[in-house]
Amino acid sequence: MKKFAISTLGCKVNQYESALITESLAKLGYMRVEFDEQSDIYIVNTCTVTSKASYQSRQLLRRVLRMNPEAIIVAAGCYSEIEAQKLASLGIATHILGNVEKLDIESHINHPATAKNPYIAVSGTKTVRNVKTILLENFPGRTRAFLKIQDGCDAFCTYCVVPYVRGRSRSVEKKQIIKQVERFIEHGFREIVLTGIHIGKWGEDLNPRQSLSFLLDEILEKYPECRFRVSSIEPPEVTEEILELMARCPNFCRHLHVPLQSGAGAILEKMHRPYTPEFYEQLFKKAHGMIPDLSWGLDVIAGFPGETEELFQQTYQFIDRLPVAYMHVFPFSPREHTPAARFPHQVPGSDKKRRASLLRELSARKRKEFMARFVGKTLEVLVEGQSRRDPRYLHGLSSNYLRISFKAGDVKPNTLVRVKIEKLKENCLMGKVEKS
Repeated sequence: MKKFAISTLGCKVNQYESALITESLAKLGYMRVEFDEQSDIYIVNTCTVTSKASYQSRQLLRRVLRMNPEAIIVAAGCYSEIEAQKLASLGIATHILGNVEKLDIESHINHPATAKNPYIAVSGTKTVRNVKTILLENFPGRTRAFLKIQDGCDAFCTYCVVPYVRGRSRSVEKKQIIKQVERFIEHGFREIVLTGIHIGKWGEDLNPRQSLSFLLDEILEKYPECRFRVSSIEPPEVTEEILELMARCPNFCRHLHVPLQSGAGAILEKMHRPYTPEFYEQLFKKAHGMIPDLSWGLDVIAGFPGETEELFQQTYQFIDRLPVAYMHVFPFSPREHTPAARFPHQVPGSDKKRRASLLRELSARKRKEFMARFVGKTLEVLVEGQSRRDPRYLHGLSSNYLRISFKAGDVKPNTLVRVKIEKLKENCLMGKVEKS
């Protein structure tokens, strides 16, 4: 039996697609092994959203080439999509597959190739008008299943390479989404995360035109035994209907991740972001007024071209006055093919690093402040498994995205339990299971 190993970088969409790749190879009789084990095939499902992600993709490919020079080494996905020739010149992969080709991996891996003379199959995504739908039987290794409902992006923010590697926005048909939801529930999943590249645009390209709130309304009502969570969603697409559904439906997780990128209006305009800081703040307050226990996360970029110290302080102070739950901080990374890479007034690396550090310190403080609000309260937790730090404890995730540990009893993973929060210890809430 041939062996394969797969490593995934980047977003939840990549993780969903890696699950598809894994299942397709398993059906052909391949056996999956860990990425640091000897294998016949190594697959790196790459990311290129930042220069660091591209670097990590190359490092993984180099590592497995050293470990087993005779193996088939596949560079798949976004980095391959935009840098196929560069990858070929580096001699670190035998097969280079784009985002379309990686989902048909079995048709490509048997083509003879070497790292010095690689096989390249990158058709591009410019002309792709639909999402290839393959029903997953399972989502191994996780208690929460990811479900891709949309791909691509039409926004073309000036710093972002994603539209160039993922193509135009396109939606999975609702009937296919329903089938996948039912398949996951049949396999015992109690939480499903709906994900996409620009998830708020789901349904706009379908005939008849539909909306994300329309889809959510149907699945929340039809499957009350399962929790549903949405991945990152853009500010203008957090609609009144979505907030009302979250406030009304107990199985709609009280968690939103809404990218901000900058708290300075001048920078948002240069980024080609379709909102102002004032709009974002009003949306934040409206959402928390409707859903008091809401966990709100955001993305922020430090050191975008033209960001002066004054403009950075506008961003810092803007976030500081909002009770956000956490944030993901990214130093600006100039990406080839994007307008921002050529903008004047590029911020020195030392300034980007310092500003990112300040924002990460702010994020750590915000996270602790948010978590502390729930000491003494009872939260529903999806049990994920034993704590790595202390096997006497189980850990899991609340509806509002809080990591919670509690004493292990007869509770099994992948079940929902009510946990009374007793204290905040380091970056984790500690509690005990309430008896039913």
